Amino acid sequence: MAKALIYVRHRSSVIRELQEKLCRNWCERHGHTVVRVRQEAGTATALELAHGELEAEQLDFGLIVAWRSDRYDRDTSRLFSLIQQARERSVPLFTADDLELTKAPEGISRGD
Repeated sequence: MAKALIYVRHRSSVIRELQEKLCRNWCERHGHTVVRVRQEAGTATALELAHGELEAEQLDFGLIVAWRSDRYDRDTSRLFSLIQQARERSVPLFTADDLELTKAPEGISRGD
C-alpha cells in the first residue's frame, strides 16, 4: 500500500526496540512497507521530526507511524504544528494502535 517511516523515541534501547517492533507489526497488518526507521534517544521534538523529514522536497515515504501520539511530541502545541504540516504534505501520522492523528477534526484549537 504505502511506504512507511517508523519513528521511535525513548532513552532506553530496549524500549526503542519494542516500539519499532510494534510499529513494524502495525505496518505489516496494514500492508505497508517500511522504508526507514528514525530513532531518537528521547531528545528530539516533533518540530525536529517535521523539519528533518516533512520539509524534504522529495519524500521517500507516504506515512509516518509511531508507537503512541506522545512519541511524536508530548507538547500539545508542537504536536498540533506537526499534524498541520503533515496534513499540508498529505502524509498521515499514525500510531501503532490505529489512531490517525491527521484525521483529527479541523476545528480543534491548538489552545494558543
